[in-house]
Amino acid sequence: MAIEIIPKKREEKVFSVATIAWYVGLSLLFLAIISTVTFLLLTWRATQKIDDIKSQIEAKKSPEILLLEKEMEGHLKRTSDFVFILEKRRSPDPMLMVIEKNIHPEVYLSDLQISVDERTIRTSGIATNIVAFDQQKRLFDSEKMIVSSGINSFTRRDDGRVSFPMTIVFSEELFNL
Repeated sequence: MAIEIIPKKREEKVFSVATIAWYVGLSLLFLAIISTVTFLLLTWRATQKIDDIKSQIEAKKSPEILLLEKEMEGHLKRTSDFVFILEKRRSPDPMLMVIEKNIHPEVYLSDLQISVDERTIRTSGIATNIVAFDQQKRLFDSEKMIVSSGINSFTRRDDGRVSFPMTIVFSEELFNL
């Protein structure tokens, strides 16, 4: 009996998902390397161009311009120092807003001495009568941003007005808002 050799069919190549993913990843790697090299080259060229322009500008400067630049740098330094001082300064505005919000219509405050570091205002006031004076004291005592409002003494005048010195101490929360 003769054995016949049957030719096999040619196998079709089928790409698996892993093979496709490997080629896509390899192509993305080459793309990333090429783009990185391109960006580095462009950055280097831009830096070279900026340096060339700076050197051209430096070559064209006159002594007057150089003197003016030094003067402007001095002004900038002094301005920066002043900005630093202003940023470190705490404003009395929150204290004044609390006082304005809680002042009785029949009480007048004068001679304000403000100490932001101590969070106090020392003042003298005049109330039109003893009731307004009492209501003013209660207004300050009920305000949550005022720690204490101390009145050491008061004087009742012949016309019924009450004059008094007052020290108002504010809460630290007021400055943290």
